[in-house]
Amino acid sequence: MAFPNEVTLSGTLANVEMKQAKSGNFYLTGGLKVYQGKDKDPAWYDIIAFNNERNNVADHLADCFGGETRSLPVIIKGKLEQSTYENQEGKKVKSYKIIVDEAAVSVVFGPVSILSGSNSVQQPTVKPQQDITPGEIPF
Repeated sequence: MAFPNEVTLSGTLANVEMKQAKSGNFYLTGGLKVYQGKDKDPAWYDIIAFNNERNNVADHLADCFGGETRSLPVIIKGKLEQSTYENQEGKKVKSYKIIVDEAAVSVVFGPVSILSGSNSVQQPTVKPQQDITPGEIPF
């Protein structure tokens, strides 16, 4: 019986780069830095996001970067791939890559504003509790 390969990690996405495959399709690569605890070094995972006929995850992630934005707190859901390669010293080393299915900006460290061309994510305006009438949504 096979189990689905699905992981969800939160961390800081950095070092993103948009690339084009020989087929002409675009994809995004980057690194996800994941906090592992007070006395441990952070873990780094390579990430790769593709555009396909259903969605444009690579384009949407790339749109979050630019200007002064070099890293972004994110939640990534995808498939974990492990590979082994031989480093310069001739030692076998394992590396891990996440193939992104879905990504979201995390607000764990505070509010995040994303501007992309003429599209922008607007922060909701929260009304003070006394100004809300019964049945009214507070934003």
